[in-house]
Amino acid sequence: LTGLAKADSQNPAVMELKAQLFYRMNRFQEAYDIYRSLCRDLDDDENEDLRRANLLAVTTKLHESGVEREPTTSELDTHEQLYNQACHLIACKRYDEAAKFLQLAEERCSQTLKEDGFSEK
Repeated sequence: LTGLAKADSQNPAVMELKAQLFYRMNRFQEAYDIYRSLCRDLDDDENEDLRRANLLAVTTKLHESGVEREPTTSELDTHEQLYNQACHLIACKRYDEAAKFLQLAEERCSQTLKEDGFSEK
């Protein structure tokens, strides 16, 4: 992390790496701030879906640590996003809603794997 402190903070790849490291270090607020900024400021790119999924994961960890945040992404397109939304709902003790999102995540994952040429197994 020390080396990244000197890296270009305007470079999205550097900022995403910092956010991932902060997440791994349980520094969830710092990770949240970076992901939220990246989601807000960057145009559509190949990492947008993963970035939004990571923001949901960080939001859940913040909630679990006592900092209540509602997810800031309204679009849930990928199975990772749906799964992370379900985890957030579980952390909020909203189990019925979470079950619905887990079912959607499973369906979307299966669909994605089939589209990528994988079998049902």
